[in-house]
Amino acid sequence: MLIRPATESDLPVLCDLCAQLDYAGDPADIARWFAGLRGRADHALLVAEDGGVLGFADVSQRRHLIGPPMAELESLVVLDTARGRGVGAMLLAATEAWARQHNLAGVNLGSRVTRKDAHRFYEREGYTRVKEQAIYRKMFA
Repeated sequence: MLIRPATESDLPVLCDLCAQLDYAGDPADIARWFAGLRGRADHALLVAEDGGVLGFADVSQRRHLIGPPMAELESLVVLDTARGRGVGAMLLAATEAWARQHNLAGVNLGSRVTRKDAHRFYEREGYTRVKEQAIYRKMFA
């Protein structure tokens, strides 16, 4: 299995993967968001490929006053038919390697409270639940 940076040709599969977990965004939105992230040193969009794209990890640098610089795993999605084959673990390892290469202190991630299988996966991979919180949002358009 190959872990590599996502390319524009991956967008149709990435859109399908996003839909599997009910992430918002139609293909035009995702293409526009992808274009805005491409080439940024503080962001990586990695795909796992083995005869086709099986999953992706979206990671960025997070810097703030109240803690050390961290990687923020924005999303990790594995094709439903490829789960349990080590795809997620490989993407997570690649995310951690990216964080180390950028001298970040570690990786933070959020996972919906309803995704119990994901919680067990992250805990198996050495992640610790540190808090629960409510997320608020205000959209401008």
